Amino acid sequence: MGYFQKLRQQGKDKMEKSGAWLQKQRKTLKLTEKTNNIKRYIATTTAQTKEKIKGKKITLPQKGGVVLGIGFAVLLVVGVTLSSEGVPILEPTYEGYTVSVEDEEIGVVENREIVEQMVKDMEEDLRDRHDENIVVEEESLSFTKGEFKESETPLTELSVIEERILSSIDYHVEAYTIKVEGETLVKLRSEEEASKLLDKIKEDYTEEDKEYEEVAFNEEITIEEALVSLGEIQEEDNALKILQKGTDEEEVHEVAEGETISEIAKQYGLTSEDIEQANRHLEDLHMISIGDELNLIVPKPYITVRTVEHVEYTEEIDFETEYNDTDSMYEGDRKITQQGASGEKEISGYVIRENGRKIDMEIEEEKIIAEPVTRIVARGTAERPTTVATGSFSSPTRGRLTSGFGTRWGRMHNGIDVAGPTGTPVNAADAGQVEFAGYRGSYGNLVIINHENGYQTYYAHLNAINVSSGDRVHKGARIGSMGSTGRSTGPHLHFEVRRNGQPTNPLNFVNY
Repeated sequence: MGYFQKLRQQGKDKMEKSGAWLQKQRKTLKLTEKTNNIKRYIATTTAQTKEKIKGKKITLPQKGGVVLGIGFAVLLVVGVTLSSEGVPILEPTYEGYTVSVEDEEIGVVENREIVEQMVKDMEEDLRDRHDENIVVEEESLSFTKGEFKESETPLTELSVIEERILSSIDYHVEAYTIKVEGETLVKLRSEEEASKLLDKIKEDYTEEDKEYEEVAFNEEITIEEALVSLGEIQEEDNALKILQKGTDEEEVHEVAEGETISEIAKQYGLTSEDIEQANRHLEDLHMISIGDELNLIVPKPYITVRTVEHVEYTEEIDFETEYNDTDSMYEGDRKITQQGASGEKEISGYVIRENGRKIDMEIEEEKIIAEPVTRIVARGTAERPTTVATGSFSSPTRGRLTSGFGTRWGRMHNGIDVAGPTGTPVNAADAGQVEFAGYRGSYGNLVIINHENGYQTYYAHLNAINVSSGDRVHKGARIGSMGSTGRSTGPHLHFEVRRNGQPTNPLNFVNY
């Protein structure tokens, strides 16, 4: 037989016993009350009669007259409360207790001890079913003693009382709360579970193979015992999310083809730093792949783990650069006369981090192992002739880009093609000396300028050539005009830039 069935049977037995006793008491009460009522009625009627006949001459009936008169008076006064024998009937009453939960009446019982025991048994049963230390707050249950008429307020079945208590009382459990700066944030089953959770948060920001001078929380954190509703108990994972992220909510984004971190951040009104902070668990956020899931909830932790770690390491010392002016070089030219070299130093001290992020470094000692070597650069001051290269290129002509640098029709195209009308001026991209001016195979009419700094420029398919080999030209000087000589499909300029003899993309130097 289950707990509730036993409880109901016990209540029923008590009710039967108490009911039999009550019935016996009620019979005695009825007889006593009937006798007392008759006595009171006779005394009252006699007094009233005396008052009425005072000073009057009244003829009483013969034998039996007074009794008949009294009987008639009783009928008039008591009315429907008389029995068939003419005896007054009293309404049965009993003493009991009104049971209330949170000031709401749920029934009437004769014995409050039965209900109190019922609540204790309910707690035991709930503990067994929920595997929790259930507590029903005594303050929510109250008893009010009173006298009740049986016809108006019958006793409430114990099973009904039981059901009403179960539906009205909120179950509470003994739990342990974690408070941060006095604010209750999570509620756990045991003190041990709360302590382990705080230790786990510390472990997330420490490494096993490192020794720490200090691992502590910045905030004031306490674990306190409390009574809480059963539904308020939190699982460890959710409690951890709340303390570390400020919420237990999850929102993720699945990476699609071609998406970047900055694009994803912009899509959700975040910054790239927000995405990085929300995905600290990823080793390299910039190596994401299609289908990867990124967290979008930016952590706002309630708890800050502060670690102090003693470190020893070597650090590079940057070298300085020293400039020496010389008139043996043109203005704007530079030449390194002594290469610089970085130095090295040993450092010992303390690295301070908050939630894994370095916020400070306290230097304990610095020791220089190798001094840095200063780099010395000669800087020209002599006025530069207009025929000496400036080191930058300008566009050699005007027109429309029709072909770029690279493979074309299965062959390497070493320059760019710029189309325009025949005769369009072609100018030197930078100053230098004309190395070649004449006709050369598929190039047709060609001018090559050596800029004397490792660079050469080629100007091909010219209609006319305005310079000769050996001439020095300034930047922007006209060297010829656009044409279609050599292997050409129409008037255009084929323009090449070569560095140390190797063709390189002219669009790295000029714009079209």
